[in-house]
Amino acid sequence: MNDPDTNNHDAKRRFDHSSKKPLKRPFQMDDAQTESNDTFLDVDHAAAFLGIAKPTLYAKCAGKTIPHIKKGKKLYFQKNELVEYLKSGRQRSRRSDAR
Repeated sequence: MNDPDTNNHDAKRRFDHSSKKPLKRPFQMDDAQTESNDTFLDVDHAAAFLGIAKPTLYAKCAGKTIPHIKKGKKLYFQKNELVEYLKSGRQRSRRSDAR
């Protein structure tokens, strides 16, 4: 028997509370589609992953400063490329520079 409280809790977790729209889950391409089996994120998930606002993410895409894929009017981001993008911005601390 389904517990209504559990179903309600699951539904609440899938909502973006700022816009009250359900979030789509990231998807993975199967091995037939890609060799590396990378996870692709939509704009909502990519912005959340990076910890930036959606308008900031759109600006970075327009300025071609962040790796992305545009298919029609939709933008997609490979999670491993976003991790590399974050790592490329890593700065050395003053402590390690002083040595």
